[in-house]
Amino acid sequence: RPTVIEIKKDEANKNTLLQLRRYMKSLQKTERRKIRGIILCKDATPELKRLAKKEKIKIQRFRFSIDFGDLMKD
Repeated sequence: RPTVIEIKKDEANKNTLLQLRRYMKSLQKTERRKIRGIILCKDATPELKRLAKKEKIKIQRFRFSIDFGDLMKD
């Protein structure tokens, strides 16, 4: 099933959903199947949660960290 994933490093809001919808609409032009939308984020506003539930858009928590260390040090 074609899936569009929107990733936000911090809190996602209504604008995140609007962006995801644009991507989904664009993909729908070439796909005959229903497009699934997923938002990955650290947190989501209450408004986004309400709208996403209504539109059957999944919201998942996303955490990512990178630790740079010099491996050449003795």
